[in-house]
Amino acid sequence: IIDGKSTDSTTDTVNNYQATYSYIKMVSDKDSGIYDALNKGLAMATGDVIGFLHSDDLFPSNTIISELVSKINNDNLDGIYGDLQYVDKQNTNKVIRFWKSCEFKLSLLKNGWMPAHPTLFLRKDIYHKHGEFDTSFKISADCDFMLRVLKDSALAFGYLPKVITKM
Repeated sequence: IIDGKSTDSTTDTVNNYQATYSYIKMVSDKDSGIYDALNKGLAMATGDVIGFLHSDDLFPSNTIISELVSKINNDNLDGIYGDLQYVDKQNTNKVIRFWKSCEFKLSLLKNGWMPAHPTLFLRKDIYHKHGEFDTSFKISADCDFMLRVLKDSALAFGYLPKVITKM
């Protein structure tokens, strides 16, 4: 968990969980924006597959992570993504916008399409191969990173046709 030195109850909540789940790690210090925070998370990540759950985002079910990892392993994929729901902050069952993805084709990138970043999960070695988020891009480092990765023809990507993240 990367916390930008928030003043809400985040650190107290995480500390309570850490008492039960010793594998939970947290850094709470000032960062230089979201991409700096994401890079800090990448540096701390120990798993084989990495995805991001941003502040106020949530997973639609308790099984979505295991479903993603199963598909990555069973289909021998380097990355996977799915659909995204933009939801009302007070009522997360109220969908404001639905981002429907599709099977990946390189030609889609040339037309300006890409998967929604909050639904993208990649093997850790992809980050080693393609680097981290370029913090010189203040609002589009995720797009820059995804273009670098998705244009790599040596990699295989899969689409899980279901909601991965509620944002």
